[in-house]
Amino acid sequence: MIYLSARASAVAGHASDARNAGAVDPIEWLRAGQRPHLLHVRQVPLAALSDWAFEPATGNLRHRTGRFFSIEGVHVTTNYGAIAHWTQPIIDQPEVGILGLLVARERGTLHALAQRKIEPGNVNVAQISPTLQATESNYTRVHGGDRPRYLEYFVAPRRGTVIADQLQVEQAARYGGKRNRNIIVEVDRGEVPLAPDFRWVTLGELSACARMPSALNLDMRSVLSCLPASLFRVVGRQRPDAPFSMRVAHSLTSECTGERLADIRAWLLGLRRRFWMEAPSVPLRTVSGWHHMDGVIAHESGRFFEIIGVAVEAPTREVTRWDQPLVRGTGRGITGLLCQQQNGVLRFLVRGLLEPGQPMVRVGPTVQCIPANHATPPAYLAEIAHAPDCRVRLRTIQSEEGGRFYHDERDLVVVELPPDAPVEERPEYMWLTLREFKELAAQDGVVNIEARSLIACLSFIA
Repeated sequence: MIYLSARASAVAGHASDARNAGAVDPIEWLRAGQRPHLLHVRQVPLAALSDWAFEPATGNLRHRTGRFFSIEGVHVTTNYGAIAHWTQPIIDQPEVGILGLLVARERGTLHALAQRKIEPGNVNVAQISPTLQATESNYTRVHGGDRPRYLEYFVAPRRGTVIADQLQVEQAARYGGKRNRNIIVEVDRGEVPLAPDFRWVTLGELSACARMPSALNLDMRSVLSCLPASLFRVVGRQRPDAPFSMRVAHSLTSECTGERLADIRAWLLGLRRRFWMEAPSVPLRTVSGWHHMDGVIAHESGRFFEIIGVAVEAPTREVTRWDQPLVRGTGRGITGLLCQQQNGVLRFLVRGLLEPGQPMVRVGPTVQCIPANHATPPAYLAEIAHAPDCRVRLRTIQSEEGGRFYHDERDLVVVELPPDAPVEERPEYMWLTLREFKELAAQDGVVNIEARSLIACLSFIA
């Protein structure tokens, strides 16, 4: 079993708090917010989007204010992977948003203030999100709507104690240069007014939600991955035959020496010297292999993703009606980690990864792909996608961020190999303990969002 140290107190419990909305279980609370009349999304041609237009010179799709985000092109050249160059559409959103989570201790248990948030791309209307999830355009009210709730806790001068503040990258395969500040602030719960569609939940309750399809949104998973490893301690000694949760806890709190971190940094630096990628912006009208037909931008092969337009009505949002583009995937993706007991500790196989939106090698999961997009399966995909049930330690379906991606789900999978199973050594991969994984994730922009999403789910297992 794993507990928070004295500074943050114990992680515990699945018991609901009666001071929330009655004594309703968080999953039932979420389901109560998934009422169809709260979100109506209608697909419309891109050229018909209100307040959006294609620039005559470039073909880029922009909002009339020049804010929020735009759809542009990118030309990629690289020595990483099997394809040396390509062009594609990409979301350009240079603003730094805020993903903020308020936490509080009560009766020895850490609680987080969660939001039941509606996004136009959600497959299920509402998902559990952080306390604050806002782009700069949103919290500066470019849209003319209401000020986001609880913003004052995450911008100076703020109340509470900051326990994590990291600048992290977003989905770099489809976003160009997008970053968010992931901030966790500890507060006195009694001094925080509870707004509609918000409630305090324990980490145990979030663990249950992480196993419900598309319940815990990507931004919540991202900010939860920032909980410092130093907050955790293991009670009891780990045994070779310990259950997986105990071995995860041991991996999360195992020793992480400066020498070992230096070795990891040297591995990552070596990959950055070996692999390069250039991805300058180009006019959207010049991307090859992509066509604007029937109001949608899509690849001629039918693979990868599409850019669609939607008209949205959401009566409980800061702005109740708007139009926007969304990215729609053409297949379900898989994000997976292989793990193995090595020298008495559980280790996870990570990969050095290059992506066009953030063209510098970062740490990603073992596998991160949409299988249907690959003529040749990526390394280790078979071991994860076709693992026997007895080796699967985590399998859950969760969504990409619903503010930019439409009905885009991922299989999150962790597979444990037998301790004596041989694994092919590849230079782009490295075995890390969960503690080492989190130490890297605590550094700005070193670990990608797909890997951080799995870190959050693994921490729930412990």
